[in-house]
Amino acid sequence: MDYIFQISLKSVLTLENGMKEEVKGENLLSFTLVYPREGVKSLETIKKLPLQRGKEYALDQISFSDKLLFKESIQGDSALQVSLTAIERPQKIDHMINDAIKAGVMAGTGFITGGTGITLLMAATKTVVGSLFDLAKPKDKVTVIGNIDFPMNNQLREGELILNLTVPRKTVLKDKKIKNGKEIISTTTLKKGFGVAKLVLDVKKIPRFNIAIPAIV
Repeated sequence: MDYIFQISLKSVLTLENGMKEEVKGENLLSFTLVYPREGVKSLETIKKLPLQRGKEYALDQISFSDKLLFKESIQGDSALQVSLTAIERPQKIDHMINDAIKAGVMAGTGFITGGTGITLLMAATKTVVGSLFDLAKPKDKVTVIGNIDFPMNNQLREGELILNLTVPRKTVLKDKKIKNGKEIISTTTLKKGFGVAKLVLDVKKIPRFNIAIPAIV
């Protein structure tokens, strides 16, 4: 039987959230379904979350729209790509969205704002885009400190899905602070493969009953 998968975010436990403690911003979590079905090259949901080192951010008291990542059918093999950034300024994501729309690489875009920030639903129209982060201009580049590429198909089980994010490459984080009128720069080095976060997703399978789902164009 074919299913529609309702995938929601339950919690995020971070061992590292990126330094930049003096920057007013939030971490960005990108979830991208790559080629989930015919006519859709990719769908992405981005969450802005105020994550803290060593603490779990639970979404059990958050509204459904803020927890929801996807409500989508999966045909054949697909993949869920997840990326976690260091703390970033809110303006960066706004610039990336506007640039992608102007360049004509995005379609079917919808926004839901709420307590956990912005949700962006995106379909790539020209190329398969791993994430909106890949489209960022140099001034808007974000620092990805953790990711995972999780294979998916129509046999995905219901219940909790635990994803462990690791550092994709050696990353040096710099933090500038002013103390007693002097600028102090501290650094943290994240080694490739270091586990930075554990995500818990909730997966529900809804029978399709042969309901046609139009492609995003």
